[in-house]
Amino acid sequence: MFIEKSYLFLIKKQTASAFLCYYVSVKRAKASAWKSILPAAAFLLAVALPVPSHAIGVSQPAPEIALKDNSGKLVSLTGLRGKIVVVNFWATWCTGCVQELPQLSGFYDKYQGRNVVVLGITEDSPGEVKALSRTVKISYPILFDTAAKAHRSFEASPLPVTFIIDRTGVIREKIFGSVTEKGLEAAVQKLL
Repeated sequence: MFIEKSYLFLIKKQTASAFLCYYVSVKRAKASAWKSILPAAAFLLAVALPVPSHAIGVSQPAPEIALKDNSGKLVSLTGLRGKIVVVNFWATWCTGCVQELPQLSGFYDKYQGRNVVVLGITEDSPGEVKALSRTVKISYPILFDTAAKAHRSFEASPLPVTFIIDRTGVIREKIFGSVTEKGLEAAVQKLL
């Protein structure tokens, strides 16, 4: 029981070692004899592996990024200081990502006049996003990260992942999985 709780704690911390711990102990444990040994071994491995000092998390400054949006304008997080910024990493091929686009658009439409900015960041091409926008509403700016620098800086994996950044540039929420308009509202209300 202690080891199972430890996995959850480590997985919530979203470190590479925690993922390895989960993967090794749950996904690879095939033989019943190994099932009793692997959780303990995986836990020890997770504890022994160093957590990268650059790991991005809540209460840490957001990495600086500067990317072009769908109109060709360069957008940087530094230029948005003083505003609450919702940064959503997504892809056109990601089902959960596409399902949350209307939720993000609804949130953006409701909060854009209240010093709240929503940015979608994708590695997809402008053509792929334009094709998708013919069938799914995307009302907020999309930034193109074709070199994946922002994805690496934010450690944005797995997709979708959303970061809520306060007015001073500090990450206040990191949400893995699809977001809802109500969930975003609850998170942002704390910062208004």
